Amino acid sequence: MDLPTQEFVNGAYVTVDEPFRVYASWQESVADHGELLANGTSWNNAHYDQVINAADYQHAAYALQEAGYATDPNYAETLIDVIEAYDLTKFDDLVK
Repeated sequence: MDLPTQEFVNGAYVTVDEPFRVYASWQESVADHGELLANGTSWNNAHYDQVINAADYQHAAYALQEAGYATDPNYAETLIDVIEAYDLTKFDDLVK
Protein backbone atom coordinates (compact mmCIF):
# COMPACT_ATOMS: atom_id res chain seq x y z
CA MET A 1 0.00 0.00 0.00
CA ASP A 2 1.47 3.38 -0.99
CA LEU A 3 1.42 5.95 1.83
CA PRO A 4 2.93 9.42 2.19
CA THR A 5 6.15 9.58 4.18
CA GLN A 6 8.79 12.18 4.94
CA GLU A 7 12.20 11.39 3.46
CA PHE A 8 15.41 13.41 3.60
CA VAL A 9 16.54 13.95 0.00
CA ASN A 10 19.22 16.34 -1.27
CA GLY A 11 19.46 18.16 2.05
CA ALA A 12 15.74 18.69 2.65
CA TYR A 13 12.69 16.81 3.83
CA VAL A 14 10.17 15.97 1.12
CA THR A 15 6.91 14.06 1.20
CA VAL A 16 6.82 11.07 -1.12
CA ASP A 17 4.46 8.16 -1.57
CA GLU A 18 6.22 4.88 -0.83
CA PRO A 19 5.03 1.28 -0.58
CA PHE A 20 4.43 0.02 2.95
CA ARG A 21 3.58 -3.50 4.03
CA VAL A 22 0.24 -4.06 5.72
CA TYR A 23 -0.11 -6.58 8.54
CA ALA A 24 -3.04 -8.30 10.17
CA SER A 25 -1.54 -7.78 13.63
CA TRP A 26 1.17 -5.99 15.57
CA GLN A 27 2.82 -9.35 16.25
CA GLU A 28 3.01 -10.12 12.51
CA SER A 29 4.63 -6.73 11.92
CA VAL A 30 7.24 -7.24 14.65
CA ALA A 31 8.03 -10.76 13.41
CA ASP A 32 8.50 -9.53 9.83
CA HIS A 33 10.75 -6.69 11.02
CA GLY A 34 12.87 -9.18 12.94
CA GLU A 35 13.12 -11.36 9.83
CA LEU A 36 14.29 -8.34 7.82
CA LEU A 37 17.07 -7.53 10.26
CA ALA A 38 18.09 -11.17 10.71
CA ASN A 39 17.92 -12.23 7.07
CA GLY A 40 18.64 -9.00 5.23
CA THR A 41 16.94 -7.76 2.10
CA SER A 42 15.90 -9.68 -1.00
CA TRP A 43 18.94 -8.25 -2.79
CA ASN A 44 21.48 -8.75 0.03
CA ASN A 45 20.99 -11.27 2.83
CA ALA A 46 23.90 -9.70 4.75
CA HIS A 47 22.48 -6.16 4.51
CA TYR A 48 22.00 -5.75 8.27
CA ASP A 49 24.85 -7.94 9.52
CA GLN A 50 26.67 -4.92 10.98
CA VAL A 51 23.53 -4.13 13.00
CA ILE A 52 23.11 -7.68 14.27
CA ASN A 53 26.80 -7.97 15.16
CA ALA A 54 27.18 -4.54 16.75
CA ALA A 55 28.91 -4.42 20.12
CA ASP A 56 26.18 -2.26 21.67
CA TYR A 57 23.03 -0.30 20.88
CA GLN A 58 24.94 2.84 19.90
CA HIS A 59 26.95 0.97 17.26
CA ALA A 60 23.79 -0.81 16.12
CA ALA A 61 22.00 2.53 15.67
CA TYR A 62 24.81 3.91 13.53
CA ALA A 63 24.98 0.65 11.54
CA LEU A 64 21.24 0.93 10.84
CA GLN A 65 21.72 4.45 9.55
CA GLU A 66 24.72 3.45 7.44
CA ALA A 67 22.73 0.55 5.97
CA GLY A 68 20.16 3.05 4.68
CA TYR A 69 17.38 1.99 7.03
CA ALA A 70 16.19 5.60 7.28
CA THR A 71 16.95 8.74 5.29
CA ASP A 72 16.96 11.03 8.35
CA PRO A 73 20.58 12.17 8.79
CA ASN A 74 19.98 12.24 12.57
CA TYR A 75 18.38 8.79 12.74
CA ALA A 76 21.10 7.13 14.84
CA GLU A 77 21.26 9.98 17.36
CA THR A 78 17.47 10.11 17.64
CA LEU A 79 17.24 6.35 18.17
CA ILE A 80 19.95 6.45 20.84
CA ASP A 81 18.17 9.35 22.57
CA VAL A 82 14.90 7.36 22.70
CA ILE A 83 16.67 4.25 24.04
CA GLU A 84 18.30 6.31 26.78
CA ALA A 85 15.26 8.46 27.61
CA TYR A 86 13.11 5.39 28.24
CA ASP A 87 15.88 3.22 29.72
CA LEU A 88 15.21 0.56 27.10
CA THR A 89 18.51 -1.18 27.80
CA LYS A 90 16.77 -2.73 30.81
CA PHE A 91 15.26 -5.19 28.31
CA ASP A 92 18.62 -6.30 26.90
CA ASP A 93 18.90 -9.29 29.23
CA LEU A 94 15.58 -10.61 27.90
CA VAL A 95 17.07 -11.23 24.45
CA LYS A 96 20.39 -12.74 25.49
